[in-house]
Amino acid sequence: MSDISAPRSSNVVIVGAGPAGMILALLLARRGLTVKVIERNPDFHREFRGEVLQPRFWHAVTEAGLADLFTSIPQEKFDALRFFVRGTLRGLIKAADIDKTFPFFTWMTQPDMLTGLKAAADAFPGCHVEFGSRVTGLIRDGGQVCGITYETSSGDIHEHHAKVVVGSDGRFSALRKLGDFKLSHQSHQFDVMWFEMERPESYVHGADIFLGDRLNCLILPKRPHKIQCGLLISPGSFKKFREAGTESLAAMLDATHPMFREFSRKLIDFKSFTLLSAVVERVSEWAQDGLLLIGDAAHTCSPAGAVGVTIAVETAIVADNVTARCFKLGDFSKAVLDNVQRRREPEVLKVHKIQERAGLLLAQNPLPRSISTWIIGFLIGSGIAPRIMRGMLTRRADNPLLAKMPD
Repeated sequence: MSDISAPRSSNVVIVGAGPAGMILALLLARRGLTVKVIERNPDFHREFRGEVLQPRFWHAVTEAGLADLFTSIPQEKFDALRFFVRGTLRGLIKAADIDKTFPFFTWMTQPDMLTGLKAAADAFPGCHVEFGSRVTGLIRDGGQVCGITYETSSGDIHEHHAKVVVGSDGRFSALRKLGDFKLSHQSHQFDVMWFEMERPESYVHGADIFLGDRLNCLILPKRPHKIQCGLLISPGSFKKFREAGTESLAAMLDATHPMFREFSRKLIDFKSFTLLSAVVERVSEWAQDGLLLIGDAAHTCSPAGAVGVTIAVETAIVADNVTARCFKLGDFSKAVLDNVQRRREPEVLKVHKIQERAGLLLAQNPLPRSISTWIIGFLIGSGIAPRIMRGMLTRRADNPLLAKMPD
């Protein structure tokens, strides 16, 4: 076992190099603060993570002065969300009906996004990302968090001191556990069995929801020649699918849409699938003295609306503003860091409520398929669905992320 090394320090240490953590690191470094990012994975490779960016994402990064950076990152745009029932198009929501300023949805891989963010952050000598390291503890001075201990891939243990420690390490946040943060809300309406397949020649570029007699499925583009598919299943039912076998699942896929037949014909086991529990969670208090949770560590979104990355990024932008104020005041207490939650929680709560309502229709549920189909068709045809989705996929102009904080 290696001994604890000599202490190291920076203004801020961020645990988790996902979209929220890397955007916060870049923004803080741009202010001239020194930032250390600890990432447990050896690189930015991500499978079946949130890669769809909503119009509100572009509002957020534009407000933060990062629009040019994100425009330069490889991406695909599509302009509509389509609803199919038994393979027949039954409804369409155009992005222009959601947001006039950014009338499109964007698909961008997390490796591409994070690599672009790191390249921009590397221009600032005070910002450093350390891969393959796992946070093991919090350092406290009295009740104040003032750093972390972490283990490198080689097994060495280090201390790193900072005025502010930020947990952006996702829905299974180690810092949430180490800080003994409590949940105020948790719901689990469905799970997602993710898989990818070659993009069929007949596939029309976009995002689709397929409602079948036995399966509901979400389809998203995936560069360069693939699509990403998510089977929406009841919580805990993945075991039943495995027990029923691949032939049963292949038959369900074939009945959902002909585009799955080539994939289902080659299906021999369940190794192609990655299971995601679509849990909606909120932590009751996001901050302690010297410690702040952001993104999924503080407010986990479900895949409904594919808005999780965008909501996490918005919180990171607010966290940059609040953290800068901490250094201006020389005050790193919970009282100041709580401004992140005060600003963001009402919007997060609104999005979570919409997601939970959508989950009732999209997941396998006791409602007859004919009733679910009629409800979805009515919501789209009446114009109600675009209004509901507008509340989740865009943000009102009179609700800026960077509103001036009181002195």
